[in-house]
Amino acid sequence: MLLSAFGLATVAAMFGPFLYALLTARSRFIQHADDARPTVEAAYRHHYQHGQWPKSLDDLLRDDRPGEGWAYLWHGTNVEYGPTLRAQGPLHMSLVYSFPKSPGEPCRGWVLRCEGDETPIDVDQPIPEPPPSPAERSP
Repeated sequence: MLLSAFGLATVAAMFGPFLYALLTARSRFIQHADDARPTVEAAYRHHYQHGQWPKSLDDLLRDDRPGEGWAYLWHGTNVEYGPTLRAQGPLHMSLVYSFPKSPGEPCRGWVLRCEGDETPIDVDQPIPEPPPSPAERSP
């Protein structure tokens, strides 16, 4: 079935913003994740220093907190997964960093979540090394 010029314009007007958001979201999310990388590093340092993940972003130094639009969810200590750092995007998309339950465990890293599906995104996320134990520090 051929669309008339009016029909094509109507379809473009209805779905154009959706398609634009979908096509540009990945690059915008990668840039957004780059801005929050220091927050992830600070959360790991907090865990090394205090033995648990921060309970809120307020537990981190002001310079280590992400900009506006980020949510941090701490699930407590008696669960099988770590906290998440999330930024809501257009439509039903969100950018998520899921921390492991403890440092050193496998971590999914940065993912683009949409309608329950997760797609890893390529963000170079440095994870700080844990400080040496007292036994490793003594000669």
